Order: sequence, then structure tokens, then C-alpha cells
Amino acid sequence: MISVAKSLVALILSLALPAFANPEIDSLKSRLDALERQQKQNAQALTDELANLKMQVAVPESTHESYSGMGVAASKVYYSKSPLSIGGYGEVVFTDNKKGTDTTDAYRLVPYIGYRFSDDLVFNAEIEFEHGGANAGAGTGEAIIEFAYLDFLISESFKLRAGHLLIPVGLINMLHEPTVFPTVQRPEVEKNIIPSTWHENGVLAYGDVGPVHYYAGLVNSGDADGFSKSSWIRKSRQKGAEAKAEDFSYVLRLDSNSLQDFSVGGSYYTGNTSQGNDTLGDANIKLAEVHATYKARGFEFLALYAQGQLSDVDKIRTVVTGNPVMGEKVSGYYGMLSYDLMKVINGASAKTLPLFVSHESYNLHEEVEEGQTQDQSLEKTITTVGLNYKPLSNVVVKANYQFRSNEADTEADKFELGLGWIF
Repeated sequence: MISVAKSLVALILSLALPAFANPEIDSLKSRLDALERQQKQNAQALTDELANLKMQVAVPESTHESYSGMGVAASKVYYSKSPLSIGGYGEVVFTDNKKGTDTTDAYRLVPYIGYRFSDDLVFNAEIEFEHGGANAGAGTGEAIIEFAYLDFLISESFKLRAGHLLIPVGLINMLHEPTVFPTVQRPEVEKNIIPSTWHENGVLAYGDVGPVHYYAGLVNSGDADGFSKSSWIRKSRQKGAEAKAEDFSYVLRLDSNSLQDFSVGGSYYTGNTSQGNDTLGDANIKLAEVHATYKARGFEFLALYAQGQLSDVDKIRTVVTGNPVMGEKVSGYYGMLSYDLMKVINGASAKTLPLFVSHESYNLHEEVEEGQTQDQSLEKTITTVGLNYKPLSNVVVKANYQFRSNEADTEADKFELGLGWIF
């Protein structure tokens, strides 16, 4: 519009005002040029502002709060101002095996997608790509849904979560983002006794009653056909994929944060896993754990003890492929202590530099079927020392050395490096 007006004014001036001095005409043209430039700048500013607003709606602001024991990034949908929430985390790992091949691994890339339908109805999902993604390099890569559920936020004391769920057992299973734990790898007690990451289909009730936060629910059981002596019940996880549902399991968890900077809790899981195969008997699992955490003044401490029992191990040995001698009883513990050296180097810095030590011990053959021999290689002790650097609270660089041993003297030490991030 201004360009048209400018042309008309110039034409009128050239025809009707030939007596006007050229400087006056030039001045008017300059003013029109300046007005046109200003209009273009204003239009671009409006375009940029609109794009910024659209980006804020599409990718909500970061939050730093955990919801109901979940990871910070996994909790975004509960705190975001926008109904749509997008987050995620990732891990890349290098391992120097003192006996064996050194490896690098694009270990995990995990997007979170959440949507808040209303103040009391939320959808939340985690999709995980592991070891380079599905069948990467014909190796162990996979793509899998780790959770996808609807959350009915009925009241503070009673909420209902249904769909594909994380099993609320242990410290790591629900809170497993890489900025949370200092070691490059997750604790093996929470891998081979508590089979993290552990997720099945079912329903959970949860909420807060006074100082106690609880979970109680029902999920499809694992499948005993997947049992192995070297990882106990880990390979029985069905992960929600056309899961057999002849058997269901019960889970209960209680946590208390009544003391400042300190929390304590525990959980119990039980259920049969024969899934209609009568030759396996019940193949019943009982798994219990207790845990505690403390965080204050640059120090952080966490500890966990877990114990499991498995019935009908004689039938499992004769029926399951590979005839595994299963642990009738298993147990293990770990503890981690860290201190942020940045408190000494530069107390005003937002960066952190945690120095840590971790110790864990577990036995997958603490008790076996009568007449069978315990595998001494399954009684392990691991001590890990390392350092983290966090330039931001949601980015971590990790390094640690593992001193590893077992009763069969076949373990080898490891040096590991890791990168982790959440958003």
C-alpha cells in the first residue's frame, strides 16, 4: 500500500508541481522510503514473534520437578503450561574391557510424549531406542515402548494409572534418567535381581496419605519360558508385546519423605509365571526390596537391598529351554556415596563435579534346587570409583573404573566413559 501511495505522490508532484524545488521533492521521497522500511521491519518483527509463540506451544518450557517418583523429563506433562509435552534423554557409552573387546554404544535415545487432556486426565509415553535402534548392525538394537498410559488424577490421595506401566520397584526402575545416577551403567542389582527397566501392562492406584506416598496395582506376570540362571527373571519380562495374561502379579510400594533431605521406602512384588503351562507348576516369584536416599550440602547417598525367591525350580530346570539351574533364592545390595567437589572449587558455580564411590554385591545362586550345584561365577562384587561433570543440571559427562570379582575368579575390571542428557 505504501509503495502504491509513494508512486502516486511522485507522479502528482512531477506533473502538478514542476515549480517546486528538487530538494523538497527529494525530501518527501526520502520520508516515504523510510516509512516503507519501517513497515517491513515491523512486519518481520511480528512474524518472528508469532514463530516464537508457536515454538513455545509446540515445545514447552523445561521443568525440573519429579512427579510421583518419575524422572524429571518424564514428568514434564504434569507441569507444562502447554497441553502438549515433548522431552527425552539419551546415553552414549565407551567401555574398555580389561579382558575382551572394547566397545562404544549409542546406548539409549528416548523421546517422551505427553498430552494433558484436562487438569485431571493425562496421557504420557516413553519410546526407547537401544543400542543403535532396532536391529542396528544385526546386534542387540531394539525399539520399544517403555510406558504408555492414561493417568486419572482423581485426588491427592487416589489416582489411577492404566495402560503400559513401569513397575514401581526399586530406585532405578522409575527414575532411570542418566543424570540421576553417577555410574556409567545402572547398578547390576537393579538389572539382574530387579530386572530394570521393567514394564508391563496393567493398572496402578497411587497417591499421598499423610507423609506416605504409595503405589498398589496389578500387572501381567512374566513368562517363565524366558528364565535363565545368569540373569534370573530378567528375560521373562514380556514388555507389553502380545503378553501372555494367564497369570497376573501384584505390586505394592511405600515411600516416606517425612524427614528433610532423607527418604526411605520399600516394595513387594509377587505372582505366578507359568502362564498356563501346568508342567511348570506355579513358578511363583516373590521379590522384596528396601531403599533409602539422602541429599544435602553437596553430599548424596543412596542404598538398596533386594531379595527374591522362585518356586518350582526343579520343574523350571526340566521344562525351560537350556535346562537352567535357577536361583531358588537370590539377594543383593548396593550403596553409593558422592560429594560435589565444585562446592570446594567454586561454591557459587551452577556446575557440579561429583566424585563418587559405589559398592554392590549380589548372588543369583544363593540357594538352588537340592542336588544341584551353585555356580560360583554368579556371586559377584563390584566396586566403582568415578567422577561426573555437569555443566548444566540436565547434561552429564561420566567416567568410572570398576573393580570386579566373583567367587569363580572369572570377572575382569572395566573402565567406562559416558555422555548423558535430558530435556
